[in-house]
This record gives sequence, structure tokens and C-alpha cells, in this order.
Amino acid sequence: MRAVYLLPLLTLFAGTVAAQKTSNDFVITSSGDTLRGQTVFSKRLQQIQLRQPNQPVQTFSASQAAAYGDETGPIRVSKRVDHQANPKFLTPLLNGPVSLYSGENAEGELRFFLQPQDSAYVIEIQPRTPRLAYLRVMPGCEKLDFSNFGIESLYRYNTGSLQHLVQTYNACRYPQQASSSPVTIGGYRTQFGVKAGANITRFTEQSVILGKQESLLSYQAGLYLWISSKRAWGLQTEVTYAKIKSGYEPVNVYNGYATYTTTRAIEIDYAQIQIPLLLRYTLPGINWRPYISVGPSYSFNFNRKSAEVFQDSDKASPVRKPINIPITNNIGTAAGIGLLLPKPKLSIEGRVDYTFDPIRVALRLDVGLAF
Repeated sequence: MRAVYLLPLLTLFAGTVAAQKTSNDFVITSSGDTLRGQTVFSKRLQQIQLRQPNQPVQTFSASQAAAYGDETGPIRVSKRVDHQANPKFLTPLLNGPVSLYSGENAEGELRFFLQPQDSAYVIEIQPRTPRLAYLRVMPGCEKLDFSNFGIESLYRYNTGSLQHLVQTYNACRYPQQASSSPVTIGGYRTQFGVKAGANITRFTEQSVILGKQESLLSYQAGLYLWISSKRAWGLQTEVTYAKIKSGYEPVNVYNGYATYTTTRAIEIDYAQIQIPLLLRYTLPGINWRPYISVGPSYSFNFNRKSAEVFQDSDKASPVRKPINIPITNNIGTAAGIGLLLPKPKLSIEGRVDYTFDPIRVALRLDVGLAF
């Protein structure tokens, strides 16, 4: 039985997930308390949701939290921009006497910020007039002539160039004080789980010698791995064993003008190993979090029991003839919508699977449990 192919695949899949390090996120509140749990970004990274076991979800703005991050360090910190009333969450790019941060403006465009030494505020570097911020924050270094327009060509408005610029300035003016880049400016998490459910499959093959297609309920079960950023996007892959069943009702067929009639029915029965790779987007939510997913899929067919069933009217028992389909590999697409529930870590997902050879459409419903 070729189902034994499933075991090494699932073992490798589980071992890969077990090797992943579980994220230990944190939020430092404006009062200085450190809260630990799982963080999720929202609203262009200007709000952070903290999820803790058996606790309601907490949402923090830049006015309510000083920083948030994971085990590698802070991901974003709260800073006031040019004495504005409301602070913003910014990503630290370089820490030193003069520090560099990045963030987004109201239109979602990337912007960079400088923080002078011993200042509680950051100064925005305008992309069209960056030298104004350089002259204001980084004076007194003979190596850097900010009065010259050529400085803008030498140090472009991007992360790498501005990190180099600020490092050069700090080394020039503060040679005894080191500058350092954060270990991470993002981070990701992995989630491993099991899922199982039911499916109904229909084939698009049409022929005058085929009867009405039957919709038969079958099942699938497997493992999944979800790799997500702390934003809404992520990748989900699965290794699933699926039982595929369908059929066509009996229809009269030509039997050489015999005195009896002959009918032919089709029974479709085989198994698949399905491996989709799905791009998944999780919509904002507090406790109930909907998501959508779409992507390509690969499947391997085995354990084939499909057959033609011939029944002569003058005989009590039918004659079964196995259907030999040489195709073992299929490619296709999958798309679905789901809902994440917080307690326990359950998910409910409806999905449409479409394969190209043969053309097959399956509607499936799965319940998942994350570890």
C-alpha cells in the first residue's frame, strides 16, 4: 500500500516545525510594565495587539506603549516627531549618539528619522530636502559637507545609505561611543497544527456514456505549518491525506443487440497526498480572526480502486473492471476562507481545490487545532 509514503513526509514536516523556536513577544507599557505574549501588528504598525493565554486581547497605541518586540529585541519604539502631540511607533535602524529610525507617513510611504543625542524627539528626514535635517542634527563633522548638494547623491534616501551616513557621523564626532544596529527589525513566528475534515468532489468529464454524477462525502486529515510575520501576511503549507470518492450512476450501453440490457456505472475511489503552498492574509480582529488563503497545490495519487461496473439484466451480480489511469501527479490551485478561534487554538476553514488533469473541483471543510 502506497500510503506508507505519507509517514516520512509527515515525519520530516513535524521535525522541521519542532526545530522552530517559539516567539516570546513583549510590550513595554508607557508606565514601564513589561507584558509578554503574542503580538500582532495592525493599522500600518501603529497599533499592537497583545494576546495572552486565558486573557482578553489588549490593544496598544504609541501613546500607551514605549516599545514592543520579541526575544531578539525591540521591533518598534514609541517616539515623538518634531514635538508633535501624538507619538508614533518607529523601527530602530541604528542606535548611537545620533540614532536612526524608519516609519510610515499618513499615506503609508517610507520615511526616516534622526534622533539627536539626549533628545526626547526625532526629526523627520524629508526625502526632497534631506540636508535640512542633516544640518540640524549632525553638525561639526569635516568629513561630511551637508552644504553640498552632492551629499544627497552620495547618501541616497534608503536604509543602507542612511545607516552608513549616521555611522560615519557618529564615528567622526563621537569616536569613543559605538553605534550598533538592532538584531532584527521584524521577526516571524511559526505555528504547527493538525487538521481534519470532509470533502465532496466533482469531475468535469462529460460523455454520452456516463450517467448522472453522484456527490459522495469523503474525508481528509493531515498536518499544517503556518509561518507568519507579525503583520497580517503569512505562508501556510500542509501535508494532507485525502480520500477522493465520486461516481456516475448507471446508464444503458450497447451490448451487441443481446436479448438483455446492460448498464454501466463508474465508481471513483482513490487516495491523494496533497501539498499546497498558500499565501494567507489574516484580517484584523479581536477574538475571532477571519483569514483568506490562496496558492498552488501538488498532489500524488495512489491506492486506486476506481472501477467500471457492468450489470446485465439477466444476471444477479455485476462485473467490475478496474480503471487504469496512468496519471499519478496533479497540479492545481486552492483558495479558501477561515476563522481563527482563541480558546482553544481552533480554526475552521472552507476551501475549494481545483486540479487540472483530470479537471476536478473539491469543496472541503476542515477543523484545525494548533499546538
